[in-house]
This record gives sequence, structure tokens and C-alpha cells, in this order.
Amino acid sequence: MSEVYAARSVARKHIVEQCENCNLKKNNNGLYNHDDIVKVQETIEGKLNEVFLDHDSGLGMIKLLDSANNEINSVKTNQMISADSVINKAKKEALIATAAARKKDKGADEVEPTITKRDEAKREAERQNITNQTIVGTKEGVIEILKRLVGGDILDTVTKTADASRDKSIDDYNLHDVFQLAYDNAVRPEVDDVLEMLCEMYQYDFDFRKPIKHSMAQLKAMATRLKPFGINPAEPELTLILLANIHHAKEQDWGQEFRAAMSAIRKKYTYDHVHDAASMAFILKELAGADELRTMKLAPAPNTSKANAVAKYKSILQNANDSWDGASSYADSTNYDDSDSSQENSLSVKSVKHHRDKNRSGKSSKSSKRSSNLSSSDSSSEETRKPKKKTVAVATCKHCKQYGKAQHPERFSTKECMWNKKAECFRFNSVCKQMGLQFVKASEFERGKEDKWPKHKPKAAKEDKTEDNDD
Repeated sequence: MSEVYAARSVARKHIVEQCENCNLKKNNNGLYNHDDIVKVQETIEGKLNEVFLDHDSGLGMIKLLDSANNEINSVKTNQMISADSVINKAKKEALIATAAARKKDKGADEVEPTITKRDEAKREAERQNITNQTIVGTKEGVIEILKRLVGGDILDTVTKTADASRDKSIDDYNLHDVFQLAYDNAVRPEVDDVLEMLCEMYQYDFDFRKPIKHSMAQLKAMATRLKPFGINPAEPELTLILLANIHHAKEQDWGQEFRAAMSAIRKKYTYDHVHDAASMAFILKELAGADELRTMKLAPAPNTSKANAVAKYKSILQNANDSWDGASSYADSTNYDDSDSSQENSLSVKSVKHHRDKNRSGKSSKSSKRSSNLSSSDSSSEETRKPKKKTVAVATCKHCKQYGKAQHPERFSTKECMWNKKAECFRFNSVCKQMGLQFVKASEFERGKEDKWPKHKPKAAKEDKTEDNDD
């Protein structure tokens, strides 16, 4: 009987030790993101799957996290199995088995109870009691882990009484309620972020340098992140994403081994087949055989070619649009002038907009003809085409003076000068070359996100100490 009382504390200590390295990232305000609490639950689920549970139902300890009641999460702290109840249960099961046998054959023999002696019943009752107390202790351990990670003040709504004067009995709630409260208090992503997560899953590119099962595990993890939002990608969606990636791979020289597997899959399942766990298992088995034959190191890194052609063309168009819009947005926000002859400094806001409008309207030939006519016009026409000079101040900026610049834009302070090494701003390529810094594209400097602007790092390991004297 002493083992029964010890089972609860042993199980609680065991699961706490197993999740000792489980951590939840928080910011300075003690807040955590939705994705991080998902990772915590996945870690705890993995540890619960590893806990040995000798239960008659055959269910595992992970069933403690189910939202619906089952034989595992319904176990109570004071639930006790007696020897008499074991004997009565054995007799009842024998009667049911006898009735089922005689329903098929009226002359069938009576089924004897599996347990008839009291000593056997006592041992069976003790085994079941130890199992129940192990379940209770594991549940207490998970709650202790969540209090350490999430915070007891957040979980008090579920774990304490209404006036927060005392803890509730763990029989009054299940682990699903506790996890749901942890999700509700997470910093949830915006609607656009959720949609981006969904698109990322559908456009996921497998890493064919590794076995298919590794990429499939990553795909399932992406699907798990969407479940708290009511989006439950199941076997039909996941299988289609898998087959789309394999369809792309089999057309490549490094993926010809997938052709035989795809032939077997198509032979067994039609194009409109609604896939389930059984069909996914068959497909993964065929692909595992192809993995054994192919040379994985010949496959390229993911994202070098898209399985989804629409996503590929969308990326190309997006990059083309960003190249113009990024330059225009930066020119609108800075309006920097410089005496350099580099391409970055020679493009004004007007010229950038002209190129963008010309590209969208498709009238490049007319623009070229207009430019040739303007070049042959008289001097009065040239004066009208000259850009207006921007107001500049006398070179009082010490950073401009250091690099021999005669002008400094009036609207920018000395701290915002691109020749100031400490300034976090966009710098032209020619400026970066002269200052010995790495060039960063204008599209990286988004307006409204100045706190996330990248820094220009030195090109070489050796630093020019003379440049820091003036700061």
C-alpha cells in the first residue's frame, strides 16, 4: 500500500524533471508570443508520450491534454479501486463474454472470470491504484511546469477559487483549460500574420537534401501552429502539399527516383481521392523507398526552385515592384543630394517616379523619342528642363567636412548626416565605399520602422581609427 501513496509524488517529480529545460521566451514586460507557447505545449506533449502508463484502456499519458473526457483525464485524486470491485468487474465481464459467445453459438461454454481469488484481486486493485495516482501526479507536475513558465497570476483564473483565496482541487479542471488560458494571454499575431502563416504552409518547399520524413515533420509543425486559430489542416491538405513537392522533384535530374513512387501512388489513388491517415502512410512508405535509392546531396537547397509556379511568379513580380517602390519611398523620405557621380546619388525623386511610371504604362518607346527631341531643343528649353536646386547650407557639418563635402542638406541635422558613422540611416553605395562600410539596399530602411533599421558594418577587419576621432 505504501507504493500507492508514493506513486503520486514520484510521478509529479518525474515529469517536472523531464521538462526542466523547457523555457518560454518573454520580453521585458513579461509577455510571450503565441508561437512560443505552442512550442512549450509540443515539448510537454513529447514528454507525456514518453511516460509509461499501465492502464487497461491502452491510452497514453498524453490523453491528459484532451479537451473531451476520457479514461485518463477523468481520474480523480480520491479514486480508489478495491479487491471486491475487481472481482465484481471480472464477473461482469465474464457474463458479457458468455452472452456474446452464446449469441453466436447457443451451446457455447460459460466464460469463467479472470480473477476469482481475493489475493489476486488485491494485487490487481493495488496495480490500478498505483496507475491512477501516477496519472494524478503527472497532472500536478504539468500544472507546476506551466505556473513556472507562464506565471501563477495568469493561471489563477482556472487554478484558484473566485476570490483567489485558495487553490482549487485539480479534479475541478483539466489541463486543456489551463493551456487554453495560457493561449488566451499570449501576444497573438495580427490577422495578416495568421494569413501569412497559412500561405507559408501551402507554399512550403521541402528540403530534398534530407529524407522526406524530416520535411513532413516540419510541415506538420507548421499546421500545428494554426490550430489555436481554428484552422486545422489535416491529411487532405498536408498530402496535397507533399505531392506537389514530389511532383516538382521528380521532374529534376536529382529526383528521378521519385518517378516510380509517384507512378505507384497514382495507380492506387485517383486525382480526386480524399486522403486520410492510411493513404498518407502509404505515400510516405513509397517515398521512403525512393529516399533509399536517390543521392540526397545532389538536391539543391530549398527555395531555389518553387513547387508552386504561382508563388514563383508572384515572388518575381514582387521583387520587381519593390525595386522601384523601395527607391521611391526612400527618395521621398530623404531627398539627399550629393556631388558624387554614382548612380544612387544621380537619381532624383522625379527621375525615379518617371522610370516607375514608364515601366507600368509600357510607353518606353515614346519616352525615348521624347528624350531625343528634348536633347535637340534650344537653350531656353534646356533651362526649363534643369532640376531646381535644393536649398543647401554652408558646410558647417563636421562629418561632411571630414570627407571633403562642400554642401550639407538643410533639412537634416548633423546626427542624421549619412557621413556620420554613428548615424543609423541609408547610405549611398559611393558613400559606403569611401567610408569603408558595407552597402545596404534602400528597401531595408522601411519608413515607420526606424528602430529596426540595419547598421552598416565595416568591410574589413581592420578599422580606420582616424574616422572615429571626430566623434
